[in-house]
Amino acid sequence: MQDAPHRTGTEPEPKNTEQLALDPSIVEGELDSGLRYLIRRNDRPDNRAELRLVLDAGSILENPDQLGLAHFAEHMAFNGTAEFPEQA
Repeated sequence: MQDAPHRTGTEPEPKNTEQLALDPSIVEGELDSGLRYLIRRNDRPDNRAELRLVLDAGSILENPDQLGLAHFAEHMAFNGTAEFPEQA
């Protein structure tokens, strides 16, 4: 589902580039907006849904002139929020 990240040539080569097979019970799709999703039934915990948001972003996708921006943005996103007071 995800393309390999852009490599700048300064990172070590990955040892294994094969994609893992999806669990056959997973439903995969893409909305008109381009948002890609995976849906899988879970039985635990009871009467709950679990959501995980995966962004195609982060330090592995930074260009050399952007180094550190993803890490900085991660810290600023949770800086001083009610749910993460220890990060203030």
